[in-house]
Amino acid sequence: MNNSAFLIMACAITTLWGCANPVTIDTDYFEGTDFSGYETYRWFDDVIPSRTAEYRRYNSSDELMREVANAALRGKGMTLVDDDRAEFLVNYRLSADSKMDMNAYYNQPGLHGGVATGTYGTSVALGVNLGNPGPVYYKEGTVLIDIIDAQTREVVWRGAAEGRLPKPGDMSLDKRNQIIREVVPAILDSFPPQ
Repeated sequence: MNNSAFLIMACAITTLWGCANPVTIDTDYFEGTDFSGYETYRWFDDVIPSRTAEYRRYNSSDELMREVANAALRGKGMTLVDDDRAEFLVNYRLSADSKMDMNAYYNQPGLHGGVATGTYGTSVALGVNLGNPGPVYYKEGTVLIDIIDAQTREVVWRGAAEGRLPKPGDMSLDKRNQIIREVVPAILDSFPPQ
């Protein structure tokens, strides 16, 4: 195998490996909003007291979420303020939902074969599918970021990322923090909309 063929194969394997647990990012916004006036912001929890805000104060992910989002917004020329000068508020939600893949359930065992005839002869191929004993259960994580107009208190932009989470035993604090560091800037990449 020559070097270029090896390089192409390595790139293909790397691409497929990266797609094993893809993250889907979607954004939506309220048309007619003038995003050019959004230069200063505050965190929603710091303005509107709630049970969620109280809970987040004791959650280790809250500080990292704010730190990563602040860096992404600062990179866009926006400034975090702690008074009424804020033109928009930032809110977020993290969630993990249990999901079930039924396609795995219908992947029943069996013997499969085929015969092919061509210029260089005939070949026979047999394959055995051992199947899957039942549906596959997994967790799907969602990161949701809302941009709320400070005057009207209406959501004017929303970004969401969804993807399959690692197995519970593989979900260490470092892995969770890595996901936040990668996903939050990717969501905010399209804010403000062009």
